[in-house]
Amino acid sequence: MRILGKKEVYKLFYQNKLNGCYKLYPDETEAECMDVSLDEINKHFDNGGTFGIEYFNTYEAYEDNGGGLHLVILQNGECTHYFTNFEYNPGSLKQAIADLKNGSNPDTWDGAWENPQKLYDDIANDCTADLIADNDGIYLERMGGSACLDFGIIEE
Repeated sequence: MRILGKKEVYKLFYQNKLNGCYKLYPDETEAECMDVSLDEINKHFDNGGTFGIEYFNTYEAYEDNGGGLHLVILQNGECTHYFTNFEYNPGSLKQAIADLKNGSNPDTWDGAWENPQKLYDDIANDCTADLIADNDGIYLERMGGSACLDFGIIEE
């Protein structure tokens, strides 16, 4: 379980995404968050409590034939988040993967696309897109120029 900071908890609260998180008490007990109010959140923090989330993600990164870089986040085999356009900020895909591995919650990230499962199905079945990284590794031999630039294999 990953401990959430106050800013993350407030952001998830305002996005209505706190369900599935846990209140963690100083005596090491926990309770699932269900429809908590902002006052309850503040009181829990004031009493020494924290919040946590169990978040196990798998990811797949793709490079399409136009050099577009895509990051797909799956939970229990279902695509929950789809991010793209990393090619416009070299190093950003590599950083997003590192953040994910370090427990960052993609619910708090900006730029997620609507209908992630459809987009995932499209990219995963596109014969012109290559899987360049996933939880099992990074596949240098499949990378084109955008991915090589993003991962620091080549310089501009």
